Amino acid sequence: MDGQQLMQIYLKLGLRLRNADNAREAGIYSVWSRLSTGKLKVFRSCRNWFDEFRIFCRDENGKIMNEQKFHLMAATRYLFLGSMNRWIVKPVPKAEALPPRVGTWG
Repeated sequence: MDGQQLMQIYLKLGLRLRNADNAREAGIYSVWSRLSTGKLKVFRSCRNWFDEFRIFCRDENGKIMNEQKFHLMAATRYLFLGSMNRWIVKPVPKAEALPPRVGTWG
C-alpha cells in the first residue's frame, strides 16, 4: 500500500507515472536481443552493471538464480518494458551552412 500512496503523491506533484510491467522473461529477451544486435550499449565505466551481468544465470530448471541480487538487471528490464514506447524523439533541424571563415584562425 505504501507504494500506491507514494505514487499518488508523485502524480499530484505532476509526474507522469504508470505501474511497471513485470513480465520477467519478455524483459530479459528484450534486453538480450538489444545487447546482441548493438541497439543497447552500456558504458564500460558502468562496472556494477557488468558485475551483475556476468553472474546473471539460470539453474538447471531455467529459474534465475539469486534474483534478489540483480537490481541493475531488473532496472534495465523495466526500462525497456515500461517506457520505451513513451519516448519521444524530436527531429533535429538541419543546421544552416555557415559561410567559410576567411583570414581568421579559430
